[in-house]
Amino acid sequence: MNLSLISFGNTDIDTMVVKKFVKASGFTGFLDSVFIDTNNSFYQTHQDTTDVVIGISGAVLSSDYDYEILFPSTGIVVKITAIDESHPEGNCSGKTQCTDPINSYKINDSLVTRSDPFDNKISIWE
Repeated sequence: MNLSLISFGNTDIDTMVVKKFVKASGFTGFLDSVFIDTNNSFYQTHQDTTDVVIGISGAVLSSDYDYEILFPSTGIVVKITAIDESHPEGNCSGKTQCTDPINSYKINDSLVTRSDPFDNKISIWE
């Protein structure tokens, strides 16, 4: 999954730190962190939304972990937990990409239920 940042200014999101934690550890089981910027990821802006396709192998968000995302220029910290990903049975023969649906996740303890579970984005509002 990648990030979809809504209503953030360009300078607010030019640099981010993504910290990965053991799922459901209350952010005590720190595993790794990665620095995201325009040099290692693809930023695409449309209207008030910037989609960030993370270009670092192993840094793409997964339902197996919880995450903290720090925006250093603003000091904003966003916590992503409880990513609910279905794993339907079957195969993906004949398809370009195989994606399991993300049904919901929590942003700072607020539940977000997805209208399109296959869009492969975690939406974060400023």
